[in-house]
Amino acid sequence: MNAIIDSGCDITHPDLRENIIDVRNFTDTGTKSDVQDSGIHGTHVSGIVAAKDDRKGMVGIAPKSKLLILKVLGEDPNSGNYQSLVEAIDYAIRWRGPNNEKVATLNLSLGGSKNDVTLHRAIRKAYQNGIVSVAASGNDGDGRRSTSEIFYPGFYKEVLQVGAMTRNDQVAHYSNTNKNIDYVAPGTNIFSTIPNGEYAQLTGTSMAVPQITGAISLVHRLLKEKDQKISIPNVLTTLNKCTVLTKQGDRIVSFV
Repeated sequence: MNAIIDSGCDITHPDLRENIIDVRNFTDTGTKSDVQDSGIHGTHVSGIVAAKDDRKGMVGIAPKSKLLILKVLGEDPNSGNYQSLVEAIDYAIRWRGPNNEKVATLNLSLGGSKNDVTLHRAIRKAYQNGIVSVAASGNDGDGRRSTSEIFYPGFYKEVLQVGAMTRNDQVAHYSNTNKNIDYVAPGTNIFSTIPNGEYAQLTGTSMAVPQITGAISLVHRLLKEKDQKISIPNVLTTLNKCTVLTKQGDRIVSFV
């Protein structure tokens, strides 16, 4: 189960509706069950993870995986706050599905420049509960590896921080760089779902994050099929076996 903590989602999208198990709204607008996407961001991220394989539109990295939609961003994507984010993370930790499912992964295609003690505590709590947090490195990069641009919660060591790369396997000029980057994934002109049953290309580290989230879902399925223990160390060990290093030392997950 993947918790998509974002701007909401078009839960009626043909490529997504069958894979959405539950929803919750943490913004000040609408009811607790109103997770209609404030823009297109959350629906796009959701599709990259879990758009179904029906030979129409597009297919997600893990088309059989399930989603918990947690809305923390309103119409203004810069209006989000750490309090709503912390509440959503705590909710994801406690959430149980109709068949006692638990959240395995937090997809955090968002963040801010401020280090927050309460946010870090929530991330650590998720880690202690066996939940992998995958977060964006941010889009304030200057194209130079010698400088560091830091974005939270991605920078926390308990998080898998994901940067974006281009189609030429180069780190995108906009992608933040720092010492805690764990993976890079395609983030430029990524095709995915948007509201009203449509599709579009978006660019950013936000689009790279759900590709790692989807890969982790596939790893969970593999470990389960092999009757191996599902734990964060086992998940990361298996995930790393599916990676390749670029000449620059960036770690890319290979789905081949």
